Amino acid sequence: NPDEPDYTSAVLADQPVLYWNFEEEEGNAIQRAPVTLPAPNPANNELLPQLGATRVAHSEIGSGLTLGNAADLNGVSYFQAVDLDTGLGLVSAPWAVEFWFQIQGDNSMQREDYLINFGTYPGGDNSPAFIFDYKPDQFEVFGGAAGRTDNGPTIADNEWHHLLWVYYGDGATGVGNRLEAWVDGVTAGDVRSTFARGIKVSEGLLVGAAIPGGSGGFEGRIDELAVYKLDDLATEADITARVEELAARHMNAALNPPPRLTLVRAGSQITISWPGEGFVLQENANVANPAGWTDAAGGAASPVTVTVPASGMKFYRLRQQ
Repeated sequence: NPDEPDYTSAVLADQPVLYWNFEEEEGNAIQRAPVTLPAPNPANNELLPQLGATRVAHSEIGSGLTLGNAADLNGVSYFQAVDLDTGLGLVSAPWAVEFWFQIQGDNSMQREDYLINFGTYPGGDNSPAFIFDYKPDQFEVFGGAAGRTDNGPTIADNEWHHLLWVYYGDGATGVGNRLEAWVDGVTAGDVRSTFARGIKVSEGLLVGAAIPGGSGGFEGRIDELAVYKLDDLATEADITARVEELAARHMNAALNPPPRLTLVRAGSQITISWPGEGFVLQENANVANPAGWTDAAGGAASPVTVTVPASGMKFYRLRQQ
């Protein structure tokens, strides 16, 4: 889709259970991940802005991230889904939760902010919650009676960061006894401590507050919230390899997006162009044949003019040199 960020395509390729990219300029945040069995009510999975929650464009704030828009929260405003409809009930270990964030506002005192809170209708019973600065500048996963993490990453700056929480299990469930926090593609190690629970994905969800009404609100920005099931991976090593690759690829998509092809047709001729250098245009008559890609004539530099085939189809892509 030429109108959506490349980052969105990268996330959807990893098949999240739930995914919000806050790409809309205003109004509800649409849930982007396909939910097919059973057929859901898509409206239930939308995040509704509350108490003045808005968006901000990364291009306008100079974040350096090609992520379109982000949720903009003032410490009271938040987004809310009151009754998620996924057909799953609970995402059990192993699982991962991913998002980007930027802290704003005064951080000289203990803030005690909730960034994300899953749970019972109408939203928020720490099933689980992702919190900040209950311990000085520390990010945690809080599960209420199901425990909390400890020695999590500490961040006090106002830069954008990528955060990926990965729960392997508690030694009795899942595939291990650990919970890792990956910050900007680097693991902070095992921070599980006493935390042990799945994610409620068929009840409520708050983004930017602890409970409806805005209590415990986060002052800052949140973007690209995704939830992943990892139960197709059998070992800790499999999960570590998967999330390390996922984090690196998603960060690269946000920081170094690939160029887009532009096609202009005039009669039987099509001119294909792209920005930047270091790419070669390739062509293939059958996209289902990976071995069929060959360098197009003159494809080492943009633009390239090709002739529309008299029959059949031609596919084009860029290969990085």
